[in-house]
Amino acid sequence: MADTRFWRFLAVTFVAGVFYLAHGLHDSSSAGALPGLTHEVQAGDVSIIGKPNNNNLKIVTTADDGHTLYVWSTTTGSDIPKYVGKVLAR
Repeated sequence: MADTRFWRFLAVTFVAGVFYLAHGLHDSSSAGALPGLTHEVQAGDVSIIGKPNNNNLKIVTTADDGHTLYVWSTTTGSDIPKYVGKVLAR
């Protein structure tokens, strides 16, 4: 009887853990979500690296040709982005 309870408990815990992990990966605003490994920026787009409630954000913009990336950064206590530099992507 105790053996059956153990396996039931283990099965329920495993299923609950799978649902918890799937929910964390699906919900991008969740604190447990894993960040993306790549950031894709298309010509004319803006990409923000970091969470909106974080004060240290990296902002990446592109030129119209799509080959030049401009990097901007915000620091703690400042809402105005500071220009960091540019990167030529070929």
